[in-house]
Amino acid sequence: MTDINRGAIRSNQDILNGQEFTETPSQCLETAILLPALNEEDTIGRTIRSIFEQDFEEPFEIILSDHSSHDRTLDIMRDMAERYDGPHRIRLFQAPREYGDTIKGMNQHVNWLMDRLGNKFFIQSCADDVEWPNRVRRMVETWRETGAGYVTGTQEFILPSGVKYESNIGQTRFVQPEEQIKELFRNPSMNGASCWDAQLWRRYGPLPGRWASDLVMPVWGGISTGAYHLGEIVRTFYITGKQTGYGSQFMASTDAIKQIQLNERMSFDRIGMSMYYIDMLELEIRRETHEVPYVDKVTAEQQAQRIKHLRWMYARALNSMFVRTADYCTVREELMRQQIPILQD
Repeated sequence: MTDINRGAIRSNQDILNGQEFTETPSQCLETAILLPALNEEDTIGRTIRSIFEQDFEEPFEIILSDHSSHDRTLDIMRDMAERYDGPHRIRLFQAPREYGDTIKGMNQHVNWLMDRLGNKFFIQSCADDVEWPNRVRRMVETWRETGAGYVTGTQEFILPSGVKYESNIGQTRFVQPEEQIKELFRNPSMNGASCWDAQLWRRYGPLPGRWASDLVMPVWGGISTGAYHLGEIVRTFYITGKQTGYGSQFMASTDAIKQIQLNERMSFDRIGMSMYYIDMLELEIRRETHEVPYVDKVTAEQQAQRIKHLRWMYARALNSMFVRTADYCTVREELMRQQIPILQD
């Protein structure tokens, strides 16, 4: 099903520019899969086909969003949207180009889309990867069964040579935020593209500048209704070795200098995310104590238990996170220099 008035394309003039239409919950389907793309003409078709081939029987929305690419990415999106005759609704957007081609640009692109969507559950895809046929179905099932605000699955990696990188599938379970932060660097297979529900986004969104959603959103989930990892492979991450899209492809490099740079970035991000997690816990404790509870219609006893649990998480985070004072100050100064917001008292 192609919804011309709400996103799919008849002509260049029909591309939503952010001013023409903002969706309300009553106008949309429950689930949407988001595919933001930037200069991905070589791989975008493969990704879209994998979304069209999902085995989930319920209709869902396919959000194709081009980031004002310089190549044929938008043309390929438009062509595939116009030729699609399946059961799902396709909407096509074009985001402003000024957001840039880094993780910050990706996050701003997702933030821009979220301002215009009214679905209840969101699944993020990436334009150089392939979704397994069961991804939408398994993510929706897991969200419904667990009630977790953040859900992720396992992804396999394909190197530029075509060789599969051995994936550690991990256990199916709720994951604590500090564990998810550490595991991202030790075992990226556990951090597939993020899935989240609308309540989580309303409480904690939008995404901040520097860190990818699969770092930030487990923190959001962990301090609310849970971050849940499904120990099943649901997508394939292709490491192309090319400087396209939003992120660098240092993972594909054998260059020693690039590996050093990657390790330095990971160390910086570990410390930065530890700080972010602690700051978010402080904010949430204040919110629950003095402002608006995360869950409506709770008893005073339930509210007291939640605040007690958050304080326990906060104490554990301070004791277990690997943030030395010198590192903390250095990272905080760098984040301020880059004008990346940090939660303050």
